Amino acid sequence: MTGIRPVELSDIEEIAALYERVARSGTNVVPQGLAEQFARYVFDHPWADAELPSLVFETARDGIVGFIGSHVRHVRVGGERIRAVCSGQLVSDRDRANPTVGPLLLRALIGGDQDLTFTDGASPLVRDIWCRFGGAVLYPESLSWVRVLRPSAAASHRLLARYNSDRLRTASRPVMSMLDRGAEHWTKPSPPSEQLRSSILHPGDYVQLYQRLCNDFGRVEVDWDTPFVDWLMEELRHLPSRGELVCKAFHRSGKPVGYYVALVEKAKVARLLELTALPADVGVVLDHLLEDVWSAGASALQGRLEPSLFEPVARRGSLIVPSERVLFHAKQAELLAEVRHHHRISRFAGEWWMGHHTEQFVENRGPRGRASASWIDSAVVHGS
Repeated sequence: MTGIRPVELSDIEEIAALYERVARSGTNVVPQGLAEQFARYVFDHPWADAELPSLVFETARDGIVGFIGSHVRHVRVGGERIRAVCSGQLVSDRDRANPTVGPLLLRALIGGDQDLTFTDGASPLVRDIWCRFGGAVLYPESLSWVRVLRPSAAASHRLLARYNSDRLRTASRPVMSMLDRGAEHWTKPSPPSEQLRSSILHPGDYVQLYQRLCNDFGRVEVDWDTPFVDWLMEELRHLPSRGELVCKAFHRSGKPVGYYVALVEKAKVARLLELTALPADVGVVLDHLLEDVWSAGASALQGRLEPSLFEPVARRGSLIVPSERVLFHAKQAELLAEVRHHHRISRFAGEWWMGHHTEQFVENRGPRGRASASWIDSAVVHGS
């Protein structure tokens, strides 16, 4: 058989081998953890839907030479449930496959039974293909903001990570710390203008707060439920390359005003997955986040440039830089127009955070298997 078909559980080992060869180490040595991760993300989660499958391109001679992930998401538009798919992990083997395999897989996925397709980790090449199929690029979401906190540590991490040497990092840390202490007067974030009461954000709390706060903002929202958010947070807690998952809610006089979900690691760049707050409180919740990541020892804080964050991050000395493209495709033009102006689908709901290319599994610590040294990680490595 030659062509595109839905993925089967028995394909996972072959998909992992393809991904390792094309997007990670370039070798045929596949860590067991990679195959297990693909199995969990594709088959073993509460929203898995056999009617909206991931796809492979298979040839009679070489077997599976292409793959694209279909990560099902439940979305509501004006209160009505629609089916959505987050596209991710598009890879094809250029040495064994026709160059059209990648675009064919993407076209087949977009043409599935879902109403809405999106991705938040696309390269410029995938953006061009996506737009030819009628998709749209979202701005400013395709930009990122970076608030540098400890410039020497940030620069050191970026430069030394390419050598993949723990010894060099350890040796340079005291010098970088001394330099950053001298720069604290300029780089330490200002304390929040108001001290809000904070609490740990558990999955059930997240669902309630999202529904309560987002109902005031947008018509295109993720229809979260506790089992899926519990699964999602558990996966995020087991991604060493991404740092520690920190989820906090904030209250004033017993009433919720906002929350954030972030990945934080000492001496490295913290990543914001989602910050949602009442319009008047976005800035103060952001200040609490900056205070938290500073206290944790992060070198910088990076996030996607959501429209609600543009003014708050600009006023706090952030850099605005190019990032992975956020792309949407809808069967109906009216839905795509609604998404452009009224969506609340953050990185937390996408595939940007997934660890296929960043995790240093024990079995494989090759030079391309390490986490990206870039401040703006590429969440999808495309072989097509």
